[in-house]
Amino acid sequence: MQDRIIARLEQTDASGALTDNTAADLVAALTARLEVLKADRKAKAKELTGKGLDAETMADILEGYAENIREVTEDLDAAREGARRPEVALEGMTGSEAAKAWADASLGRKRAVMAFLTTSISLRGAEHGRRRFIQEGDVQVAFRRFHS
Repeated sequence: MQDRIIARLEQTDASGALTDNTAADLVAALTARLEVLKADRKAKAKELTGKGLDAETMADILEGYAENIREVTEDLDAAREGARRPEVALEGMTGSEAAKAWADASLGRKRAVMAFLTTSISLRGAEHGRRRFIQEGDVQVAFRRFHS
């Protein structure tokens, strides 16, 4: 799928994404996700407090929440910047250097770029009851059409 994203970034009309408002929706979704994670962490800490665990054990248990909160916060910061200045998401990501820029980009930046470039990303259903690895062809990407 990365190859398809990079190929799209290499197209000159990818810069048309600069006028898209998708980042505002992403900010709203990530803000809601962050609030849920914080509430879950608080509830879990309250639950663990009555179990007589030492501080180190509690910290270890809650570290997973902290890591998820850090990741969502990073993505939220990138999305907020994109919502404020949409051109930031694609700045330096288009044209002949798209593959290098993609490789160097953070996960949050890649998510913001994908939010601008795509209308949907989905997986074709696997056969019911059969396990198999997801193949490249299973990933369906619908790119946004931009008008210049």
